[in-house]
This record gives sequence, structure tokens and C-alpha cells, in this order.
Amino acid sequence: MEGIGLSLGSESLFGIAELMADLLKSQEAYEVFSWYLLRLNERILHDDKDLNPDDLPEDLNAAVGRFLFALMSDIDTRR
Repeated sequence: MEGIGLSLGSESLFGIAELMADLLKSQEAYEVFSWYLLRLNERILHDDKDLNPDDLPEDLNAAVGRFLFALMSDIDTRR
């Protein structure tokens, strides 16, 4: 199933995400997001990625900012 998502272009994937955001109730969106975070965490742990806890955002504003940088494909968060 994962391969299907990889074969779609970004326009299709963002369109699907927009539909989900419009159609899901808050609790449903939370459940999907929680499931995905656990799945992603397992993949990171299995890939033996080095995560530095000091580099993790400490508050919601910093986390949203980091998320926006990731969406724009820019991982360099230096000022």
C-alpha cells in the first residue's frame, strides 16, 4: 500500500491531504495523526537514525515552524 503513495505526485498527495482535513472530525484527525506518529517513530528507531534531543522543538510555535520548513523542503533552520 505504501508504494501507491510513492507513485502519486505531490499535487495528488496534497489534494488527498486537503480532502482529509476537510472531511475528518477533530477526534478522527487526532487518531490518524497519532497513528502516523507512532508508525513514523518505529521507522526512525528501526533505521537507527541519530536524533539529538537538544534539536527537538520545545514548544508548539517552534514545532510548527520546523514543520513549515520541512514542508518547504528546507531543513536548514539557522537564522
